Parts: sequence; C-alpha cells; structure tokens
Amino acid sequence: MNKNIITKICVNCEKNHPIQDFIRKASNKRGVYCSRICISCFLEKDRELHKKSRILNLSLFLYKKCKLRAIKKNIEFSIKIEDIIIPEYCPILNIKLEGNTKCVKDNSPSVDRIDNNIGYRGDNIKIISFRANTIKNNGSYEEHMKVIEYMKKAKCLKLKSNNNNFNKTVFQELLYHARGRAKKYNLPINIYYEDIIIPKNCPVFGIELERSVGHFSDCSPTLDRIVPELGYVKENIMIISHKANTIKHGGTIEEHEKICEYIKNNLGLSI
Repeated sequence: MNKNIITKICVNCEKNHPIQDFIRKASNKRGVYCSRICISCFLEKDRELHKKSRILNLSLFLYKKCKLRAIKKNIEFSIKIEDIIIPEYCPILNIKLEGNTKCVKDNSPSVDRIDNNIGYRGDNIKIISFRANTIKNNGSYEEHMKVIEYMKKAKCLKLKSNNNNFNKTVFQELLYHARGRAKKYNLPINIYYEDIIIPKNCPVFGIELERSVGHFSDCSPTLDRIVPELGYVKENIMIISHKANTIKHGGTIEEHEKICEYIKNNLGLSI
C-alpha cells in the first residue's frame, strides 16, 4: 500500500473509509499494510463470533450440569448438546435470557424437565429462566394449583394449633432461620415465638407435619411468607410443609399460574 493513499474500500461493507479506520498490521519499505476490513466491521464480526462462542460454551455447560444431575438422581440421560436450544426469552416468565458459566441469576438459562417423573430426554427438556425453574422445582400441575389456591386464601385460614406436639427447639429454629433470611434479604420482621402456630396438617397439601431430626423431609414444618416481599410480619406468615414451601419458593400467584399454563401446554394436559 502506498503511503499517499489516504482512503481504502472495506471488503465487508464495501464502503470507502479513511485509512485511519483500518487496523494497521505491519510496515516495511513498501509502506504500511492494513487489514482488509474496517474497524467497525471487524468489531461487529468479533461480537458475533463471541456471541456464538458464548452460546456454544453455555450449551456445553448446561449439558454437563444435566449429566451430573442425572447421575446423582439416577435418572435417564439421552440428550445431545444440539437438543439444548436457548431461546431469547423465557417461555414462562417472558424475561430475556442472559447468562454465562460463572454466575447464576434469575434470567440465566436453565434446563427444565417438563415432566419431573421422566429424565433428560430430547422430548422432555426445555430451556427456561433460572427463576422459573426454581419456582417450578419438582412440583406437578396439581401441586402448583394447590399452591395458588393456598396463596389466595391463606390470610383467611383459621388453623387449629398443634404446638404441643413440637418442643421449644422447633420454634427456636424456625425463628432463628427467619431472622437470618430477613437480614440477608433486607426484609421486615416483627414476629416472636408466640406468633408461630404449627397446624397438624400442611395447609397446602394436607400432609401431617412432623419434625425430622438432622434433615428436612417433605412433611417438616417451615415458615412461609404468604406474600414474599412483605417479609416476616404477623399477618403474612404461616407454617406449611417443606415440600409445599420448596415448590412455592418465593413465587407470586401470577408466576405459579404461568408455570401451570406451561406444564399444561407442554404435557398436553386437557384440564
């Protein structure tokens, strides 16, 4: 290239640009050698390449996570990396999916088993947001409908106390963990031991509540915030089973309704 030439045509956009708009690669006696495409086109191609690489790496990351989970749970695993198709938006909550392999956020892509009784099969997986998958958890359509019903009428429920069947340690643990979560998530809390009423049966699923030593079971009593964002205040708490609280998991009524719609549509349920 001659030094006197001050413009050059980009082979990508086919526009004539000043020589300063190209990346200078080397120089010798004949002059300065520049790249064939302008800097703008180069950066655009680099962004596209990075995006494709990130999606491929994310798909591989999700694939490996699923494989490990399948081994741990001893369930079927027959998917391929090509089966992991990441949409632009979560099909349940309609939030834009953005993610990487370093940290997980509410809008991170997550592999869902549509029917939790079946393993990782090509016809049983879908990519949804991490928040949607956390709320969906292992709950069935019927269980999510019961959670919705509970959330709608929880503040009107009148429960018979079964406190005598539980020792003081249970109440201490429930209050201790509630205070810890309130501090962690900056939530209001104004409850005391006497505000915690443990019913005989879970208000959501009707299973009898029992204390498990050393670990949680489905029927362990847990403290629920009926409306998650209101915190641990007297009018907003109820004791429900660990199974029910795990499925409810901070979701709103609207989010659980969207999950029910998603399960119904993908499993072809006629309800």
